[in-house]
Amino acid sequence: MIKIAADGSSRNRLRFIAFVLSFRKLNWNLEDYPRIYVDQIGYEPGEEDRRQRWRVDIVGWLMHGLGNTPEEAARDLEINFSKQLSEGKKPLRPGRNNIHIIFASTARISQYRDLELDFVSEILGLPWALMTDESSLWDFHGETNNDEFIEKIRQRYGVDVSDIAGARIADIFERISASQKL
Repeated sequence: MIKIAADGSSRNRLRFIAFVLSFRKLNWNLEDYPRIYVDQIGYEPGEEDRRQRWRVDIVGWLMHGLGNTPEEAARDLEINFSKQLSEGKKPLRPGRNNIHIIFASTARISQYRDLELDFVSEILGLPWALMTDESSLWDFHGETNNDEFIEKIRQRYGVDVSDIAGARIADIFERISASQKL
């Protein structure tokens, strides 16, 4: 069931129809879920840009696919859906809105509380931030690169973090901490 919808009432109708139809069988596949395609107008992806022009969402579920075309976004959603099933996670009943948010671990980040407070204020320029071990510099801006933050880190802590894969903040904190112990 693929639909393009923008407003809340259309999404609710799609969810209701999918929910009713879900009682006709016990095992659901991606085609049983209501989906909407979102043209993220204004995103012209560059070579290093993670953003994509199109997003397809399963209505009422925090699962989506991204791509430069609707077809690419649909393929990405199929991959994400299959991955969830292969990890043994039971899919929600189509049309349901039983979303349980599970935050990533903070075990690594929490080892650097003082650094975290300084980093959020001085590097990110924020009064506070929720960061987990999966957080990345990419999560805190909409630019096409991390150059501004990388330069701020270099100036404040005297550390080059430009080579850290995915710009993961936990890895950045480890490098900063290790350099301060020398």
